[in-house]
Amino acid sequence: MSTSDVSESNPTSNATSQRSSPETPSARSLQVNVSKVLNVQTTREEGAWVTFTVDFCGTTSPPSEVLTPCDEKSLNFVFSFNVTTNLPEDVERAVNSSITITATEHMKEKKKKGEVAIPLGSISIDPLPLFLGKSTIQNMYQLSHPSHLNFPKPIEFDVAITIPHPLLTRQQAQDLNILTCTVSGISRLPHSLISSGQDASYTLRLGEAGTTFDMEFSDGIVHISEEAPSSYDVDGGDTTTKLVADNSQVFFRGGNYKRFCLPPNRQQELIDFISRHRSCDALLSRVIITPTKSRSRVEDDTPSHRSVAHVQMTRLLYPGVVHVALGYYLRTFKADNTDVNATDGSGSAEDNRKLRNKPKTPSISEHHSEPHAFEDAGTFIVLEFELTRPLVEKRTIEVIAQRVASLVPPRDTQPSPFITAQEAVNAFKQRVSSIANELIRQYRATQQQLGSVSSNEVKQQILKYLNETGKYDSFKEELKQTVIRIVREKFANSINLENSQAREELISKLYVYLTREMHETLNSQFAFHQQSHAQPTAIPKKNLCQFAAECEALKQLDKAQTIWNECVQRFPQDVMCWTDYASFACRVGDLSKAEECARQAISIDQQHSPALTLLGLTSIIHGLHQEGLDLLEAATSYSQNSATIWAIRYVATKHVDPDNVTAQLYLDTAMKHHTPSSKHYSPPLLHAADYLLGIGMSIFAQASLAEHIVLEGRSIDSRLIEARLVLESDKPDPEEAKSILDACLSQNFQDPEIWIQLGHACFSTNIGLSKLVNIDGLPKEQARSHYEHALQLPGDSSGEHTVRLRLGEIYLSENDFAEAKDIYLRTCTQSASSTAWLGLGIACYRLGELSDAEEALAEANVYDPHNPVTWAYLCLICLRTARGVEAEQCYKFATKEGLADSVGTYLCFCHPKMQSLCKLLMSHLGICTGHKNTNTQLEMKELGIEPALVA
Repeated sequence: MSTSDVSESNPTSNATSQRSSPETPSARSLQVNVSKVLNVQTTREEGAWVTFTVDFCGTTSPPSEVLTPCDEKSLNFVFSFNVTTNLPEDVERAVNSSITITATEHMKEKKKKGEVAIPLGSISIDPLPLFLGKSTIQNMYQLSHPSHLNFPKPIEFDVAITIPHPLLTRQQAQDLNILTCTVSGISRLPHSLISSGQDASYTLRLGEAGTTFDMEFSDGIVHISEEAPSSYDVDGGDTTTKLVADNSQVFFRGGNYKRFCLPPNRQQELIDFISRHRSCDALLSRVIITPTKSRSRVEDDTPSHRSVAHVQMTRLLYPGVVHVALGYYLRTFKADNTDVNATDGSGSAEDNRKLRNKPKTPSISEHHSEPHAFEDAGTFIVLEFELTRPLVEKRTIEVIAQRVASLVPPRDTQPSPFITAQEAVNAFKQRVSSIANELIRQYRATQQQLGSVSSNEVKQQILKYLNETGKYDSFKEELKQTVIRIVREKFANSINLENSQAREELISKLYVYLTREMHETLNSQFAFHQQSHAQPTAIPKKNLCQFAAECEALKQLDKAQTIWNECVQRFPQDVMCWTDYASFACRVGDLSKAEECARQAISIDQQHSPALTLLGLTSIIHGLHQEGLDLLEAATSYSQNSATIWAIRYVATKHVDPDNVTAQLYLDTAMKHHTPSSKHYSPPLLHAADYLLGIGMSIFAQASLAEHIVLEGRSIDSRLIEARLVLESDKPDPEEAKSILDACLSQNFQDPEIWIQLGHACFSTNIGLSKLVNIDGLPKEQARSHYEHALQLPGDSSGEHTVRLRLGEIYLSENDFAEAKDIYLRTCTQSASSTAWLGLGIACYRLGELSDAEEALAEANVYDPHNPVTWAYLCLICLRTARGVEAEQCYKFATKEGLADSVGTYLCFCHPKMQSLCKLLMSHLGICTGHKNTNTQLEMKELGIEPALVA
């Protein structure tokens, strides 16, 4: 064999290897050193001795020195193998060979000439670590004895295997990839095959002969073990749970593993093969061995039994995967199924004719009467594939971060010089103000203590107090620190201390500047008529987001847009504000605005997974597929335990490339991190669909729903998602949504989520109450009944707040003000907002409870001082309570905030004649000229307002 050549015949004379360059083939040697043997024993008590040899790559060492029975024997057995690794084929032959130590017992018999040799067993050592960079393998190895030898203790060898120089060059180590396929187990064979009493041999073939992926394990035998059954953990295949074996196993005499040495071109061929075929057949054949008269055994060419499993190889293409264990159940193989595929139209007509005329191999049913023996027995095979490095490299976090930064540059976290200088000046002003206030307090205390004395005496006492207590020096130190900051930030470009004149100029400028700032601070601090610095009530970010969501739910999209703009202006560094704003923009169909907001969020936090996910999806919609997939990869890298984001990445990858082999990895990872729950939308794909609907990505939500239905079928949750998709599509169909939801009610009548969605369908999502009150009252009545029933059912629902607000609007439109007051009051108690307080104020006003109405409207004004409807109703209350001046002021605020634009949308819910009342108010308050006609006076009396009050 060309891969190795034996050295000198004397085993002890080759301990030193050649000293040539490690890059030359002659320098690649492998040295085996056996230093000690334990428990040396023989089958005969006298006249027998033991020797051993070492084999590697077809080369056998000379026998060792004679070993006689003893407990421990020290020796110095050294043998070197010269290994040739010039070509990938040489490396493949070497890694498929094992270093075998074979022990043999020798003895002389009187009646026979020569010696009698009896094999005592062998040791097999895998040399692969030496090809992967390891320089030494050292361990105590036990001899595997034949079953008929009953030694009290196994013979043990102390073996050290070393290589003076690496077996592969640096270039080979970088280029070559070694794939190891191991048959970990074939178990649960049909009982009829094991107990038949016939000698049989098993052969396992993976792939097809002549293809890129082709390997065969031959000469397999069935071994019956008396030990407890073992189990196998698998990553994929027919099952992801443990496979439990029985006491039968198939072992192959030629070894249970095969290796491929893959140079770059062959590795690419394997990648292309797996991408194209996705799977290969694992065919297990059983051949009966027939003994002959000459005591030799002959194998029948025709297999008596054959079974097959379709092994999915795509996991080897998952990024970063170097090891995978696959478990498959074997099924009966019928040759008829493969003959059809043999003539697929490829090749010449002559070749196809030969294939058709070729005699068919008898199928399983022609050999025995159990056509489903393997299925009934649950026979399975476990295959392990291991690579020295991944076929597809996985990008590191650093590379992903660089990619994200190249797509969305992070914000500059360093403050600008102007902001830093302004902060230094503000700190100086604050310090001057605090010292001045301290001096004023001390002046007043001293004046009160001394009584009626002159101001000069009070001043002298204060100076004495400051010097005695040390506060004077303390004040100077406090000012000194702020002055240093001003010099460093404000005068950084003008500092030039090369001569005394420059220093004097700097001190003069600094003195003038500090004096001016000090006077300005003192004048503003102690001015007699200074303006009030009271700021309007600052609404927390949480409430702003809630108000925007309420306006969106009530279809007041312009107002929701205004609130989101205010939110990001007030909290420009809050990543969730920008992300939520981007989601809102997606829901209203403004993808360009959504992309802008998502980029702002990522510039603040480069690892914010929701923003990365949203921007990735918008990029895919815009046709930037690779950019979108890169952003989704970053999202899953930073949120590795999020089943939802992994499921979204799976859906997006399938959307871009339905044949992408790595997509399944993302779904498997989502399933792995999924935590079952009793809530709605628990499965990963359904939860992803719910999440995608929440951020306005209906295209991907529909795809996620379709994938879930294919995998798990329809359910109540899937139908709920389907109904929501119908309602939130570009052309909503409430009737179709109601038919879907009616089917859900037939399965669970007490689910509040179903009733809420039914209410939304009747509420007419894209129409709103502004039109709903002008059409037939049936949809409105149905929405009311559905919402009321949903609130009565036990359990919490995520949309309960929206249901209360919509139900309150329905009550107001039906003039059921008592019910409206009750529902809005409960809403304010649970989650107060400007919308809830406004609805409560309107209900109280229509019930004549003006005091309660004014308090509720005042609360609404605190949350949202820019709502013209609130000011309009405050104006009405002031008119009814004879406060004309306040009514005029409220009306001016109402018109300033756009009352005329709001009359036709919101106020019409509360009274159908509010628009004419608006014109009446404009006329009587002098905003515009007009004549008070009889109709407007009647309208005012109907509202409880005396016309004389506005005269």
